[in-house]
Amino acid sequence: MLSLVVLASCGREVPLRIGPSGLVTDLAVLEVRVWRAGACPATAMDAASVDDFGDVAVVRYYTSLNDATSVGVVPSGAHAVSVIARDAGCNVVAFGCTPNLDFGSASSADVSWSAVTPSFACPPTYDCDGAGSCFQPRQDAGH
Repeated sequence: MLSLVVLASCGREVPLRIGPSGLVTDLAVLEVRVWRAGACPATAMDAASVDDFGDVAVVRYYTSLNDATSVGVVPSGAHAVSVIARDAGCNVVAFGCTPNLDFGSASSADVSWSAVTPSFACPPTYDCDGAGSCFQPRQDAGH
């Protein structure tokens, strides 16, 4: 299992483990999202195609599982944590989510993920950069 560290608002570190390790061999981007509500998105596609981050307290992007060491400071309270793995074509290849993690008192948290049928999942109006990241194309003023 890969270990991440989540920092609670009081500054206390809470280990977060993603497993099983070795699941994804074609990882281009790993997105770790902490959702304000305690509920997980219903599907990987629901989580990956969100373009309004109002429901997301923290989002971090990593290009390697080994680099994924923290999701930053997370407010106290119950949150869901999702992990979305994308290949270079922005296809979601793995997903996992754990609901109702209490970051005010949790001593650790585990997120189990599984492979999913690869499917393109950038938010509407977004494009893929060819390296696994979705981006919103620049709109020139007046055009």
